[in-house]
Amino acid sequence: MFDFDFLVACTTDNSNLLDTSSLEEVENNISGREFKPVPKDVAITALPFEAKFPKYIPFPNEESAVTIGDWDRDFKKIVYSITYHSNEDERVIEFIVANFDRNFSIFKEDNTYEEITLDDGTVALFQETPLSSAQLHWLKDGIEYNLHYFFVFNEDHQAKEELHKIANSINND
Repeated sequence: MFDFDFLVACTTDNSNLLDTSSLEEVENNISGREFKPVPKDVAITALPFEAKFPKYIPFPNEESAVTIGDWDRDFKKIVYSITYHSNEDERVIEFIVANFDRNFSIFKEDNTYEEITLDDGTVALFQETPLSSAQLHWLKDGIEYNLHYFFVFNEDHQAKEELHKIANSINND
């Protein structure tokens, strides 16, 4: 009985940790750990939480591999990202996700963001930047989502509408 109790007490639950068995670490990374980009299906199995990706991108695009980072070197605070490059011009959408509040609380305190509501009622923070880009950030169920849209022209401020559509394509699955 004692041996069994001891073995049960010593087993660890790794279900909330990043599975690095299919990942190759990038050398000489000063902050946290970074892994070489991997295909989406590899990232989905490595991440310790449900990986979500946009179903809607407002232009024909080429999707990058997924980059994964370990924020605090203990495989618990994980950040992943993917980039969508336009096949037509210089537009780019970057999608970054963290399984913790990485920046959202800081952005929420910053009064330069406009609050918008996603279709599921989640409050998101929108900002157009002076560098031909716009960004949208939200926190849902402890997961932080960040969209960055780099564009050539933002006629009629369509970037805000497009980011709203992209975010809804992620949340409504």
